Amino acid sequence: MGTAFLAFFMISAKRDAQSFHNLIQSWKGILVSDDYAVYRSWEYGRQTCLAHMIREARYLKDSSNPDAASCGKRLVNAFHALFDMEGTPPAQRALDNLRRRFYRLALEYGDLPGKGGNLVIRIMKEFDAVCLWLRDPQVNRTNNFAERQIRSAVCKRKISIGSAALKGERWIERNLSLRKTCAMNKVSYYATLEEAIRCSVTGARPRLYWLRKAAKRCYYTSKLGQASITG
Repeated sequence: MGTAFLAFFMISAKRDAQSFHNLIQSWKGILVSDDYAVYRSWEYGRQTCLAHMIREARYLKDSSNPDAASCGKRLVNAFHALFDMEGTPPAQRALDNLRRRFYRLALEYGDLPGKGGNLVIRIMKEFDAVCLWLRDPQVNRTNNFAERQIRSAVCKRKISIGSAALKGERWIERNLSLRKTCAMNKVSYYATLEEAIRCSVTGARPRLYWLRKAAKRCYYTSKLGQASITG
């Protein structure tokens, strides 16, 4: 999970609602996420990742099934019309026309087996989450930020097969959270880690003013409440 100034990693045995609530705890803000079922029930504002949806639409476009290919082609065109609205908040009439366009696709292709019918129905059910970035230009339209933060950790897990011990998992979580947060705030990770180890030995208090400042910025700047998540 990441904001503009902080990153937080948590390793769980499985991806479920309890793991999600353990991660966010009392946080209530705009969630930028993929279409995982647990995220869809978020009630404080959500932007669904458009990169995931348009990737599925392009996959359908290349399908050997003529109906699925037609559905994919029309979905891609509809997404292009959506992206053309970027810049200034669109008029309600333009959003209503786009909603009707997706609605017609849902009526025509909703019974398609597999991903095609599922995608058009999902877009209609989540239309507000598809378009939130248009109403609030500071909201990201994809969760690519979180995907980039986690990529190196995923690659390392595939190579080293992760950790079998709880203590090792806690170290990985804290190490990655610190490393990514330092990078976001242009602070030396190694210097911060060295100071933390030295203070642990001597009993001194580490100088973490920059971290407290970053945390405040997450709450008091225009980026208030937006977090990108993946897992």
